[in-house]
Amino acid sequence: MSVGLLLDKLKEMALIHVWDWENFSKRPLWARLLIPVALALLISWMIIGPLDFFGSYAPFLPYFGIIFFSACYGGSRSALVASLASAICAVCFIYPRHTANGAGAFGLLIAFFLAEALLITALFAVIELIQERYKVDQEKYKGIIEKNAEGFLMTDESGTINYVCSSVTKILGYGETELLGTPLQSLIHPDELKSFNVQFLKVLAKGSHSMAFLQRLSTKQGEWKWIEGCVNNMLKDTNIKRIVFNYRNVTERINQTKQQEDFVHMAAHELKTPITAMRGYLQLMQMNHYKEHRDADSSMLSRMHRQTDRLLNLIDEMLNVTRIRAGELQYHFGNFDMQECIQDVVDALQATTNKHKLILHMGRLPIIYGDRDRIGQVLTNLISNAIKYAPAEPEIVITALTDGDWLKVKVKDHGIGIPKEQQKKIFERFYRSESLPKNTYQGLGLGLYIAMDIIKTHGGKIGVESEVGAGSEFWFSLPLKAS
Repeated sequence: MSVGLLLDKLKEMALIHVWDWENFSKRPLWARLLIPVALALLISWMIIGPLDFFGSYAPFLPYFGIIFFSACYGGSRSALVASLASAICAVCFIYPRHTANGAGAFGLLIAFFLAEALLITALFAVIELIQERYKVDQEKYKGIIEKNAEGFLMTDESGTINYVCSSVTKILGYGETELLGTPLQSLIHPDELKSFNVQFLKVLAKGSHSMAFLQRLSTKQGEWKWIEGCVNNMLKDTNIKRIVFNYRNVTERINQTKQQEDFVHMAAHELKTPITAMRGYLQLMQMNHYKEHRDADSSMLSRMHRQTDRLLNLIDEMLNVTRIRAGELQYHFGNFDMQECIQDVVDALQATTNKHKLILHMGRLPIIYGDRDRIGQVLTNLISNAIKYAPAEPEIVITALTDGDWLKVKVKDHGIGIPKEQQKKIFERFYRSESLPKNTYQGLGLGLYIAMDIIKTHGGKIGVESEVGAGSEFWFSLPLKAS
């Protein structure tokens, strides 16, 4: 152990066992007043008798020792009594021995001693006042933490719990001391333990770093509760030296969200069945009308067919969102020709619009490893959005190229554009731009959310560059190393 650590340890022990303002008030007043007087009399006798040689050269040093001891035993009051008692004993018992030789000088020394003793006593009184205020502030902040509805605990770098606040009882049902010494990992749901350990290691590795988390924790009754919060690495903070967790119970919110998603999933499934049947009947009607040369009805049937297609697409988006949230969106990975995939999507969408011209800039692209249909779904969504939000601008430019270890695809339009403050939000679930005219552009705000999840699953990136009134350029990139 280094000298610095040893000194820190001694200071810590001194604060705990020697100088404790709360312990002063617990000791009886008579002891705090009489013990300094008794010690002053004892030291005076020892100076006159056994320590006569020592008392001749440094008579006041033992008295300073009494003042320090009295301050540690009974606080500033005891130090004041010890100072006065020591000065009186020096005058009554030691001063007479110096009447023949240097009495005046010794009397002056007694006066200086009393002044120094009173200054030391004042210093102890200031320390006592500071400690009292510190205790008040400590109790105030502790009360705020303890009575907070949110949970609060601390662990060491291994994850062992060494502090919990009282609100943990309300959230998890454990007493304040029941979890002390318990690994936090033992409370985590087995399905989420691996991801928690990865997050915990990241927090440890990054030093002073905080990270949000959402986990299921076990209660004392054996139930699982969803806990959301933040973990902060404060190991380098000399006053804390802990990993700090603050959290709140969000079980009700998670359950409500799950119920809503289950309802959407069920409703989408129930809607899809009759709509699929309607679509089949419409196809049959179109075939019959074509055979009977009833051209007047074909336009109406085509419109009905497009509306059922649109409704099916909306239902598929709703289903995909619920699958994403549940981690059940299926992928079929394999090697595929990205160039062919892009060409097929562009040709298919060009056939659906007469107002827009899709311009494709694409060189020879490498074979990509991924889900061809899902990547095609992303590109379809980006081009469809460009067609939707740039109705007056005929040209939409699709660019595909390789950039180092990445393959990048860009879709640029010259439409209404997106404000800077909304560009990060457009990939959120159900988000609709606030700058859009109401009831002008249809959709649920799910397409970009689904596209982002698909690209992330492929290890890629997705983003947008846009300016209001100057159009938007959506892009995504896929890693070539995966191929």
